[in-house]
Amino acid sequence: MLLVAVLAVAEIAHKLLHKPATTAAAAVAHGRPAALAARHRSPAGTVRAYFAAISRHDYAGAWKLGGRDTGQSYSAFVSGYQGTARDAVTILSTSGRVVTARLTATQTDGSIRTYQGTYTVTSGVITSSDVSRTS
Repeated sequence: MLLVAVLAVAEIAHKLLHKPATTAAAAVAHGRPAALAARHRSPAGTVRAYFAAISRHDYAGAWKLGGRDTGQSYSAFVSGYQGTARDAVTILSTSGRVVTARLTATQTDGSIRTYQGTYTVTSGVITSSDVSRTS
């Protein structure tokens, strides 16, 4: 479960760092409430936002974007990212609400872990995932 969370986070972070995405902060700045912005974010945008939040160590933001649906406590969710130095997420495809993504997580010891799987997004929140470590 922890591995799935790390993969998901890294993948989203990479996409957010390499492609502009609508954020709740930007939406609020333009007069739209954050909840409305999240509902109008694309599924791929939600996955990117999730990993971007994790890369910024904004675990509360990532928790709201889907971390709370991982089946673990908030403290366990945060602890799962302790050994990660940086993440790179690549969106491979999107089919409706399902996003297929690959995550490359560089660990603090220099090792690299790669994950791939799917994220199901409902109303701007990742509600389920099926991710496995590939290397």
